[in-house]
Amino acid sequence: MKRWTLSGILAVLALSAHAQLREAWQYRFPEQGSGQVAELRRALKLADGGLLLLGAVETPLNAYDAFAIKLRPDGTPEWTLVQDGALLDDAFVDAVEVSGFGYQHLYLLGQFMNADGYLRARLYRVDAGGQVQQMLEMPADAPNLHYRAVGLVWDEQDEAVGVATERISTGESEAQLFTVYADSGTLHPVSQRVNQRPWGVARFANPFSGLVLGTRGTFTGWVDAHIYKWVGAPELFSGAVRGFDVPVIGYTVPGRGAVVGIHSFGGTTGDDIVLLFYNPNGSREWAYRYTSAYYDDYLLSMAHDAQNRLYALTTSVLWANDRLEQVSMRLLRFSPNGTLEQDMVVPTGHTSSRGLSLRGVLGINAAGQPIVAYAHPPFLTRLTRAGSVLWGMRLPMEPQALFVEPQGALLVAGSAFPEDPHAEARYLLVVKYTPSADLNGDGVVDDADLLQVLLEFGTEGETVADLNGDGVVDDADLIAVLFQFGS
Repeated sequence: MKRWTLSGILAVLALSAHAQLREAWQYRFPEQGSGQVAELRRALKLADGGLLLLGAVETPLNAYDAFAIKLRPDGTPEWTLVQDGALLDDAFVDAVEVSGFGYQHLYLLGQFMNADGYLRARLYRVDAGGQVQQMLEMPADAPNLHYRAVGLVWDEQDEAVGVATERISTGESEAQLFTVYADSGTLHPVSQRVNQRPWGVARFANPFSGLVLGTRGTFTGWVDAHIYKWVGAPELFSGAVRGFDVPVIGYTVPGRGAVVGIHSFGGTTGDDIVLLFYNPNGSREWAYRYTSAYYDDYLLSMAHDAQNRLYALTTSVLWANDRLEQVSMRLLRFSPNGTLEQDMVVPTGHTSSRGLSLRGVLGINAAGQPIVAYAHPPFLTRLTRAGSVLWGMRLPMEPQALFVEPQGALLVAGSAFPEDPHAEARYLLVVKYTPSADLNGDGVVDDADLLQVLLEFGTEGETVADLNGDGVVDDADLIAVLFQFGS
């Protein structure tokens, strides 16, 4: 049972007093009253501004089918694809949108259970209308083994999709990689890594398609991070005390490279975070180990700003599993060359609560201000660059994905839990928020809000009058107030 302190509740109420967003639209899946549970596995923004949702949806037989839903920018569904394996647990887990001379494809990666109860990885190519054009099942060299779908990368140079899977047998895990060429649709095995368990991928731009993030066991019982380059030699990372180093997040910085985030367990400073930055040639440029004294630190999400500075959202736990356990959320900012420039606590209103699990996602707006969405309770807040709260608001779902759009709009996707769990199942909810011109939070856009924008017009800096978060109070903010005046 979660225990909330009175001060924590008051702090959350204070944060949400002047929320500067209003709901533009929301999308729910499945429909209300269906009684089906939906689980979101991945959400991706597409080139046309739409949103792709991937996951699993419950069937009447208490199994799960894989679903992919394409939403238009206005929130209406353009198409829905549901695929069923032979037995129980099916899901779409990753996707990549590709284009080249004479083609534009969307590839979906899913894992499906066959009639014998073994997992198989499948790659689907769908057209603009969501129709399946091709389905390839990754070949299995033994019928009684699991083949788990891990992730996709795109190789622009060879115009090929890279498919990462995990071959699971008794006491052994191997990463198996395949390439599918976009023009011909033919599949070719790339390599097989014995005793490496793949956890995910990190995507690159040309010329290398990406990294496979995995782990490899040692003879002494420890676990090392194993970063495998799709083209090139693998790299091992091991902490100084030889504990358990597990890569958990691969984040792409467009035009710059990719960041691998590692949970480094068992060190003398507790559980730490290690960041490894790789340039587009696949070479590591910098590395950083982060630890807060006496705390266990865990990586939640990453983002970057227009200056290519990297941001990492983390959670820190002091005295874990003790009656005095304290949990807090932190935000780190790194320079383009890997120097830690800022380390600040994210105001959540509940930094001390035993058993509290802080989970969150991160975005950065045009002004370089962090947007943080987190659970327990579901909350969305916009911070200044120094870490103070500009505004905050409650969310109707536990956020799993956050997208910062132009003109200050935000897209949030996650799992929503009904008020009566006995009457309705958990469902997927996507909400688009646009800036609200009700600056003083009195429930109406009136003269007071217009006057505040006029008084601060031309101001550069961090103020609530900068509605769209571009760093200056200008014509766009004034027009927003005028359009919403009286509402």
